[in-house]
Order: sequence, then C-alpha cells, then structure tokens
Amino acid sequence: MEGKRQAVNGFLSWLQPVEVLGIGTGTTVDLLIDQLEEGVAQYIVSSSHRTTKRLQERGFNVVELNEVGRIDVYVDGADQVLPSGVSIKGGGGAHTMEKCLAHASDNFVGIVDASKCVELLDFPVAIEVLEAARSSAARVLAAQYGTPVYREGYLTDAHNVILDLHGASLLDPELVESRLNSIPGVIDNGVFSIRRFDHLFVGSKSGFEMINY
Repeated sequence: MEGKRQAVNGFLSWLQPVEVLGIGTGTTVDLLIDQLEEGVAQYIVSSSHRTTKRLQERGFNVVELNEVGRIDVYVDGADQVLPSGVSIKGGGGAHTMEKCLAHASDNFVGIVDASKCVELLDFPVAIEVLEAARSSAARVLAAQYGTPVYREGYLTDAHNVILDLHGASLLDPELVESRLNSIPGVIDNGVFSIRRFDHLFVGSKSGFEMINY
C-alpha cells in the first residue's frame, strides 16, 4: 500500500491545474481521489461508474468524454508495466473506456507500485466481448492465442462480458493488441501498447520515481 501512496504523492506533486483531467479505475486511483484538491481541474472525465461515484461524492464536476473531446492529463494504474511504457490493464474490467480516455489524452500518466514493473508481460489479458459473441470469440482465442476464461457474474459498464486470456505470448504487444481487436465481437482488450504511458510514477517504501517516455 505504501508504494501506491508514494506513486500518488509523486503524481500530485507533478500535476498542475488543468482544464480537463481524466481519471481511471482501481485501488491506486481510489487513493488519488481521496487526495484530490478542489480546483485541480475544471472538468473531470471518469473511466467507470465506480470512479464517477467516488468523485461525485467528493463534489467534483464529472462530465462525459463527448462533452470535452480532449483530455489534458489522464491518470490511471496498471496491472503490469514494461520498461517501454507498454502496460496491461483490465483487472477491474474498465479497460475499454480507459483506452478511450488514454487515446483522447495529451498526457497519459501511470501511477503504480514497484511490484507492477516487469520485464515480461504475463498478466491475463482482459477482453471485453459482446455476450452474443462470447462463445465464438472464445473459440478463436483458444485456437490462436491461449486459454480464455469467462469472468462469470461480471458485466462491464457497457453491459458486455469479459474473457480473461491466459498464456498469450505478448512479445509483440502492438501486434497482439491489434489482432485481438480484429476478432468479431471483441470490443477491446487490456493491452495498452499502441497508446502507452507518456509518464510513469513508480512508488516504493522509500519514495517515488518518475519515468518519462
């Protein structure tokens, strides 16, 4: 937990007031929301219902991405991050909207504890899929990529299902990200390589490190 707190502290020390701030989803982001000060942004765009609820409870003005178009800074955690800034997200199931916000941002910023920094991506890849295409998409995934596991009892904010892909080779993450999204019925996946972090705050017990890509 201390590593997450230090990453948040690093980000807040770097952040200047902006017009539009995008905020992701997860336990590290929850810590960030608890420390956000009034006036940090004129508008805030959220990646999930969960984050929106937490922000509104603290009195922040949350708007839709369609209302602002572009985001000055988008901040989010990650399940794993490579030295290149490529990451895997989606453990919380909000990766599709997170990717939309990342692509709409001028600055995509990660906040992670040091344990999330790896040399090889091996975290299961969350894939948001239309319910009607769950079985057909799973067959393609099993034949070409790895082992898809249906995330039972879970629906995304857009009311789609998630297949968690285990054992996929991610040595070429940009190629995998693109090919997964070409499967009929797939909405998006949790590989963030085409739009990767611009800045990363890595926290540990001793403090934080800022990495610029």
